Amino acid sequence: MLIQSTSKSMSGSLSDLLSKQPQSNIIIFKLNLENVIEDQTLITRAAKICCAPDVPYRLLLNSIFWNYSRLVAFLTAPSSLNGHNAKVNGNFRHTIEVVEQLIQFCATRPYINKNLAVLTALLHDSVKAVEYQTKFGGV
Repeated sequence: MLIQSTSKSMSGSLSDLLSKQPQSNIIIFKLNLENVIEDQTLITRAAKICCAPDVPYRLLLNSIFWNYSRLVAFLTAPSSLNGHNAKVNGNFRHTIEVVEQLIQFCATRPYINKNLAVLTALLHDSVKAVEYQTKFGGV
């Protein structure tokens, strides 16, 4: 899958939205991402996770990924070069798996700040978007 990460590949409404200030009432992973993520169940899982954090945490997450190129890079990067999820969308899949496990962990530990834990887990591998670049035919 070859991904164009320029504003030309965005729909007009998405382009307009991301040209404005980040908004806390928007779930970043509910945006029109079908051309970036083929697995719609992964988008559904991510959207559910991102609905949970309180507004300040969601605004911070949105602020980090409000740039279309950064968001696409995060969603399309592999999680590793040769191991776990070493394929397109692997980093995003790995991140969602980590967050889902963390939510289960937090359920039995009420003293953990779940908002902060979820936000941290969502961002824990976000730099892989710039470390790993997908090439035609593989990682």
